[in-house]
Amino acid sequence: MGKIVTYDIDLTKKPKLSKESKLRLKALEAMKDEEIDTSDIPELTADWFKGAIKNPFYKPVNH
Repeated sequence: MGKIVTYDIDLTKKPKLSKESKLRLKALEAMKDEEIDTSDIPELTADWFKGAIKNPFYKPVNH
């Protein structure tokens, strides 16, 4: 068995984005939904949702 690697993630600090990443995100943000190519993502059908299960680790937060 290989070595187990763990990471601590601070969710309050956003990762630094490169200039290129920022430009790509701005271009995506400016696009209409219909213009975004999602052909490489399979569509979720009713059959897929029939087999879905509730996340056993989800714990709702009361506000």
